[in-house]
Amino acid sequence: MSLRIFISHGAGRDADVRAVLENIVPRLTASGYDVFVDVEKLRAGDEWHEVLYREMYRCDAAIVLLGPETVAAPRWVRREAEVLVGRFKVGGLAAVLPGIVGGVSTAEARKQGFDALLSIQAASWQSPDGERPAEADTLTVADRIMAEFSPQDLRTANPGARDWALRVARYLESARRRSPGSLMDAARRLGLSEEELVHVSARIGAELFLSHRLLSGGIKEELPTAVEWLKPALGTDQLRQLSAEVLPSWVDQESARRLLPAAATTGPTPAAGSPVLVFNAYEEWTVEQYVRRAVCNAPDAYSFGALERGLPADDSSPAEALEAACRTALRQVFRVPPRMPLDSRTVRPKRS
Repeated sequence: MSLRIFISHGAGRDADVRAVLENIVPRLTASGYDVFVDVEKLRAGDEWHEVLYREMYRCDAAIVLLGPETVAAPRWVRREAEVLVGRFKVGGLAAVLPGIVGGVSTAEARKQGFDALLSIQAASWQSPDGERPAEADTLTVADRIMAEFSPQDLRTANPGARDWALRVARYLESARRRSPGSLMDAARRLGLSEEELVHVSARIGAELFLSHRLLSGGIKEELPTAVEWLKPALGTDQLRQLSAEVLPSWVDQESARRLLPAAATTGPTPAAGSPVLVFNAYEEWTVEQYVRRAVCNAPDAYSFGALERGLPADDSSPAEALEAACRTALRQVFRVPPRMPLDSRTVRPKRS
């Protein structure tokens, strides 16, 4: 479920590259990313070139580290860079981040065949007087790379919340492609802090970061305006679908959570005995928002039905009429055939 980051490097023979790698990998992992570094992930017996190609086509973003030893013997890193830049240029990759360390010049790297990679702005460091201290070089390049990654919260969220955030993030990705400044416009209308705005401006993970903020439930008043600022970047249908996704976040989160029993989950396999909830409400849609919030707006995680306005007038008591109407509605919700009993033998927990 985490965003996948592929790192191309020559750390085995390049101390400068190894210093950057050892700095950024723990930080990326701590920020919630799934990082592929070949020396760590390849297993004995793997067809290494097949595994590397598969990972290059599965990743969401990539980092290519160039140091003096890597540039001097560039064959495999250069090939990885070509594949990754190719994916990036056709829109199949969120970003490719080149990192240049160890005093390597772009002219030298271009001579060794990294022209396509260096058509992308590289993270590098140089002091005003032209000197490149090795320690400052690697640490500053590492920091500049990390500045392009916003922190992710997927690992701590329950499966339903992760799926919900990912669905919203896909709409935000579409908006950012069509109008690069639209996410920052929406984030400012949400009233996010300067520190949070920095995360929204990152190249990787910004959509997921903003998605979590949209769904947090603590920004109810600002939410409609923020979504409205995405209108120029989304088609009418997409805007309507996004609005339907974020609308339940207006509901009080703690109140909605109390609708579910302590043992219930919103993951792929809800707990046995999924609850039946009965509300007394004037408008059906307000009730449905609480249910959607409780199940993280998961499609097919719930069934919804309503009683007809007014109970049938017959010789039965009001209580009997109400019970009969409820049973009729429950049969519709659980799709119980007319001649079968409404009990645990015919009603099963819904599995999404």
